[in-house]
Amino acid sequence: MRKVDAPEARDVLFDMIGDSDLGVGEAALTMLGKEDLERLESSVTSAGFNPALDQQVVSLLSGEGRDEVARNRMLDAILARTSDARTAARVRMVRGSGG
Repeated sequence: MRKVDAPEARDVLFDMIGDSDLGVGEAALTMLGKEDLERLESSVTSAGFNPALDQQVVSLLSGEGRDEVARNRMLDAILARTSDARTAARVRMVRGSGG
């Protein structure tokens, strides 16, 4: 699906992020690109986002060339909801690295 650049394909990926099967959500996240960052921010910062996907999002955001403002808002949302010390430390490290 990554190679399909149709709005319908992107809609399916974002629907998959909300799937109850964690593996489905993880697979969908790996298919997203820089052009999806704004929409991803809306998902990640929402109350309904599955925190089990937080590590995957942090990995996605650790790459170069990301919108720093959107990136930091997502990292801040993850930091605010996590109770896992390793996740919090990783978020702080990625957030501090700039991008």
